[in-house]
Amino acid sequence: MNDGHIENDKLAWYAGNKTEKFVEQVTEKVNRIRKSPELTQLLREINATCKK
Repeated sequence: MNDGHIENDKLAWYAGNKTEKFVEQVTEKVNRIRKSPELTQLLREINATCKK
């Protein structure tokens, strides 16, 4: 079953041996969050609340 979690040893092997694919996958996942207007707004609200 692939629940999105990977053991540290396997992750390290993948990052070291399949580096280009690893970077592509990480970039894709980060961009899904970074480019989401809803998540951006939530982060702005959290930031504003914490500044008070």
